[in-house]
Amino acid sequence: MVAGSPRKATDEQLVSTYKELGSIWAVADKFKMCGQSVHERLQKLSAIPQWKWTVEEDVLLVQLYKKAGDNKTFLDELEVISKRHKSNICRRARKLNLTNKNRKYEEILVTEMADRAGRQIETKGMAGKTHSDESKKRNSISTSTARSRTVSGKRKDLSCFFRSKIEANYARFLNYIGLTWAYEPKTFIFEEIKRGTLSYTPDFYCPDNGKWYEVKGWFDATSVTRMKRFKIYYPEEAKNTVIVAQSKKTYEQALVLGYDVIRYEEVEKQYKNLPNWEK
Repeated sequence: MVAGSPRKATDEQLVSTYKELGSIWAVADKFKMCGQSVHERLQKLSAIPQWKWTVEEDVLLVQLYKKAGDNKTFLDELEVISKRHKSNICRRARKLNLTNKNRKYEEILVTEMADRAGRQIETKGMAGKTHSDESKKRNSISTSTARSRTVSGKRKDLSCFFRSKIEANYARFLNYIGLTWAYEPKTFIFEEIKRGTLSYTPDFYCPDNGKWYEVKGWFDATSVTRMKRFKIYYPEEAKNTVIVAQSKKTYEQALVLGYDVIRYEEVEKQYKNLPNWEK
């Protein structure tokens, strides 16, 4: 270690504080350190528990889901038994096909959601008010522009479902340049995170060059957190991830986050005449 630049915390301090607080981010904040640095040191010290589901846990989960039926509190009970957050339990249950993806909202839940929406409108001061003609026109233009980029559905020429036009167009571009691709083939779980952004699913993986591609319209706060955590928990995959940025702002944000990035606009200029390209 270079003289004059001692570590802000010893290994013993990091481990003991992590056991006490249970959060890498809380440890980093306490010692005024970088979260990634804390994570790397704790990993080397084998201080971070591995939260992978065991066969025994999966068997227990299946049994409890079948036994629970309409019991609305069993997730709270299971959270205590397994010491896992309910969101983690639900995610694992979906992977094991234990949940009903087509279930309808109960009437009481729909009523609660409507009441909550009404309270939010009142809080924001829009109750009893209307938008001006100018604002309606402005909102209509912005909404139609966003919708034009985010038409989800199956594309017959690609035999695949996509969430937006630009994702489908990028798949057509990859086909044209001869790269084999898979759409959303893997979800990366942030095993240690128990709330907030818990996982990340890149849009494309190309086995020919080992690259992941994320077609991005914009970065909101959740997206920024997701990409930061991806670099921490899956650094090798992050090094091989390319952001396809729809706007200049997104391009600049991707650079700040430390990812390789290309402009979708440049791809569109050169390949917009490909068959079935969506405008």
